[in-house]
Amino acid sequence: MATANPLQPTYVQSPPTAAATTYTPAGYTAAQSSYSYDPTQATNELTQAAQGQDQTQNTALSQMLAAQGISPGSSAAQAAMQNLAVQQGNALDPSLASVQQYAAGLGQQTALANQSALTSAGQFNAGATNTAGSQNASSSNQMTLQNLADLLQSGEFNATAANTAGQDQASLSNNDWLAQLQAELGLQSQGLSTAGGLAGQQAGQVVPTSPSFFSQLTSGLTGAAQTAAPFSGSGSVAMQTAPYVGDTGSYTSSNGYNY
Repeated sequence: MATANPLQPTYVQSPPTAAATTYTPAGYTAAQSSYSYDPTQATNELTQAAQGQDQTQNTALSQMLAAQGISPGSSAAQAAMQNLAVQQGNALDPSLASVQQYAAGLGQQTALANQSALTSAGQFNAGATNTAGSQNASSSNQMTLQNLADLLQSGEFNATAANTAGQDQASLSNNDWLAQLQAELGLQSQGLSTAGGLAGQQAGQVVPTSPSFFSQLTSGLTGAAQTAAPFSGSGSVAMQTAPYVGDTGSYTSSNGYNY
């Protein structure tokens, strides 16, 4: 059963992913202006003013014709009044034209001003949007790189910790195996040394291998003992001293045997 690794490292958790701060520009709305000058109303006002003046002129012309004895209903009076109306209209036309031109010009100027304001606002908003987009993209890229760097750093740390723990565990396992191997080799060496010593001791001994040698040695010793020490009547053994003969390693008994 595999045991747990005592050197199991504590891994670093994956770092949190940060979000970039984005900028949303405020939209600029162009102010639109409208002119309050109404050319129709101006025309009506001029016409009303001219009518009062025309009425005064018509009255003056009637009085002058009457003073000359010309009847208001006569053709001459009617022609004079018609000519006066034409003159009055011609006199009013330039004023009316001026009012229309002024109104048209004012409308054009207002329209141009409004269009210019819209264009400026659009350009400003587009520039602000582009600037914000560029800043947001840069911020997002920087934050993405930072998150990636943090993730790679934590992964590298965890990989290094795992490799170091594995190497330490392998080293400890190898050391235990080597210690056991050395112990076994020591026991084997001690056993061989003891066996060798016993073998050497046994090798120094002379072990007879011929059965006849034991029988001859036994019979010879028995005969010599019986000859050298016969039994006496009292049950004691008569011992005789054998004189020492030099260093030949033998002696002569009283019965003449040499040993």
